Amino acid sequence: MALSGDGGDELFGGYTRHVWGPRVWRAEALLPAALRARLSRFIADRPPDVWDQLFQRARPLVPDVRIAGIRMHKLAAALGALTPEAMHQVLSSHWLSGDVLREPGDQVAAGPALLGGVGGVAHEFMLRDLVGYLPDDILTKVDRASMAVSLEAREPLLDHRLVEFAWRLPLHFKVRGGTGKWLLRRLLDRFVPPALVSGQKMGFGVPLGAWLRGPLRDWAEALLSEERLAREGVFDVRLLRERWAEHLAGTRPWEFHLWDVLMYQAWTAANRLT
Repeated sequence: MALSGDGGDELFGGYTRHVWGPRVWRAEALLPAALRARLSRFIADRPPDVWDQLFQRARPLVPDVRIAGIRMHKLAAALGALTPEAMHQVLSSHWLSGDVLREPGDQVAAGPALLGGVGGVAHEFMLRDLVGYLPDDILTKVDRASMAVSLEAREPLLDHRLVEFAWRLPLHFKVRGGTGKWLLRRLLDRFVPPALVSGQKMGFGVPLGAWLRGPLRDWAEALLSEERLAREGVFDVRLLRERWAEHLAGTRPWEFHLWDVLMYQAWTAANRLT
């Protein structure tokens, strides 16, 4: 049996969108709608590599921002969000609204506010992650990976009593000074060195980008071939082929965007054979 820390981010504000999303939302509220729309278009009209170069030249005056151009385009989409729910969808998605599907209207809507505005933007984001991202992605991944090797994974942070306690806490016990999971960090300070608590957040990722350029390249190329994409008519062929080429050249890390499409393509191929 193994213990997992899943749920800590969703309950105590551990994701970047829990910290910075509400700040962007508050800043947007100070801008007239017309000015916000113009600023969004100004950012989006400049390709990601232009923003990458600007951030590179501005160092050390600005912090080192990984994939600055992609993040700026995500900010542009967030500026166009009219509700916190829509902003959460932008911040938690790889693809921006309508930029890859040929029929954008088929996309899933952001849905109504789960808290009805009572808990604030940060808690709205956390609840959406708790009821959506956590069970549909994180816990599914953990369950499949652990059961594949006959390992029993337990989730102590998801004990209903701890979940209830976390949701009774005011926000300043979760997000403080631009840092999430404030209460959990202070608790861990008693038992482990500070460097293990205050370090940069790291996920449990795999070298997907390198795999798509290496052992998975032929498999991905077959699923993303121009002929196949055009025949099926689901995705924007030009955009996908452009991003696939950029990824192969190493000029831009599109592995997560491409993986979303590849999983859909592989799923539809498997279902056609059954």
